[in-house]
Amino acid sequence: MNEDERARLRQTTKYDVREKCHFRCLIGKSDATLSIMIEPDPHGDESGTHSHFHTVTMCPNMKIVDLPEPDRCRITDSTCVFIAPCGSDETSPQRRKFRYASTIIQKIALIQFHGTQLLNEMLKKKELKPVGDGDNIKVAELERLLVISNLIDAETYQTIGNLRRMRNKLAHSPNEYLKFSEKKLYEWSNEADRLSYAVAKLLEKHQQK
Repeated sequence: MNEDERARLRQTTKYDVREKCHFRCLIGKSDATLSIMIEPDPHGDESGTHSHFHTVTMCPNMKIVDLPEPDRCRITDSTCVFIAPCGSDETSPQRRKFRYASTIIQKIALIQFHGTQLLNEMLKKKELKPVGDGDNIKVAELERLLVISNLIDAETYQTIGNLRRMRNKLAHSPNEYLKFSEKKLYEWSNEADRLSYAVAKLLEKHQQK
């Protein structure tokens, strides 16, 4: 680490606070620790707009599991009760699943909205009538139009199709999300987020031409 990097590190950690709270977990009758790190100025610009904090729970009965599930208690075999504040989605597998499912539905809606705008921008430049009659194009039709226009590749076409089918299941049955594993919903919500961003960037790029 050179001198500039050390100076930068000192600036970004200048106001940091680190504390440890030791407590007795009655579930496993064991001593545990809650570590708190507060970062008031992580960008080192004195603005405070990026302030945040981290908490880490350490316990001999903690079991680390696959993402996205938080650490699990070996005694209860469920999410550790000290992993997040009371009422947080992180403490409930059902609420975490619901959050990921909601993300998939929302991101597919954004793909539909931005994708329709993108195609209509292209038609407008060719002095052709917009499609959709003022409404968004159906996602299944949008997939085909995007791939034959060479705006997305075959792999992306397949992925959007899979997301659309999952979205349809999630949107038409209130408890459908409970049938999926948390890991699958997490992975597909990330994929939906990535693709919605990519389509929005395609629209932005086309509008700048």
